[in-house]
Amino acid sequence: MIFNSYLYIDTARLRANIGSIIASLPSGTELIPVLKCNAYGFGVSTVARIMEDFPAVHTIALAQVSEGIELRREGISKGILITGAAATEAQRIAAIENSLILTAYSAGFIRALADTARRLGKTAEVHIKINTGLNRLGFCAGNELTEGIAALKECSDVLRVTGCFSHFTEMEKPDETETQKQFSDFMSAVEQLKAAGIDPGLRHICASAGYEFHPEMALDAVRLGRRLYYDNPVRPDGGIQEAASWRAVITDVQLRKAGQKLGYGAGYPLNKDTKVAMLGVGYGDGLFNRVVDAGAPVLVNGKRAQLITCCMDQCFLDVSGIDCAPGDEATLFGYDSDGNLLPAQEIASLMNDEACTLTAALGPRVARIYE
Repeated sequence: MIFNSYLYIDTARLRANIGSIIASLPSGTELIPVLKCNAYGFGVSTVARIMEDFPAVHTIALAQVSEGIELRREGISKGILITGAAATEAQRIAAIENSLILTAYSAGFIRALADTARRLGKTAEVHIKINTGLNRLGFCAGNELTEGIAALKECSDVLRVTGCFSHFTEMEKPDETETQKQFSDFMSAVEQLKAAGIDPGLRHICASAGYEFHPEMALDAVRLGRRLYYDNPVRPDGGIQEAASWRAVITDVQLRKAGQKLGYGAGYPLNKDTKVAMLGVGYGDGLFNRVVDAGAPVLVNGKRAQLITCCMDQCFLDVSGIDCAPGDEATLFGYDSDGNLLPAQEIASLMNDEACTLTAALGPRVARIYE
């Protein structure tokens, strides 16, 4: 292999995760897999093609129009929901021409989208975004949504509403009172739409943690990203296997003396004689400095080495007491080739985050290998 490192993706485990999720859903609830940011680093085209094999999956969610265009060019035929804004005319044209479902988040956007659709002589499909506290995009129930409803009625000749959705503000460490309030606000907006004669279509508010903590709030669909690859880091409930492993090879091994410094600038000073191994990956590949600064473990020949410091393209490991040599495998998270596991959730917890953040950060220099 010509790449310095690779993300090994076990597609059998991924398929098993998808099947487990679908089997767990309440009757009448759909899975909307969220494949934004290159499917959290797993490779959007490959993961989307896997989704094509699941008849129960009707719609894929992405964040940007450009992501949707990429999937259409790859021949993906399922519905594609763009949950972010299509703020430019070029984005709206491309979305309509490629049958992407756009997010209706303001009266101004609704009218602009309708103008574009009329010029193209086509109909645009939208899901209405409700703001329940995240305060990004969307209508608050009440006067704001009333304005949106008026715009939707004005533009009903070219706009088709097929869903409405929101997003909880914090679910990994949920505040039950706040969660209930946000859910109630969303359902109030749904009732407001119905009262105005607008069918809200597919109702969805739960992302991964929302569904894990509150399956009773699943409604008509759940938008799951992290759960496709990783269980809940706070309260795992089973059925999900880690599906990715980041592996590299040791490029050099040296004995460094106490007092020597490693890396850029003033460097990292060694307080003892240390057996140091080098890997040809660094923050330019997506290795978080916060993970390195926390002294995260790395699997080397089944044993845990420790990250010391890193540069853009290389990092340093303390491999004292570990028998290793250049060319040996190092696993930064996931399974090594012998089946030993270094959980990505453990590594992510060192920076108070979840595992899909690690894979989403991996750049194009990290090859994706599928099996």
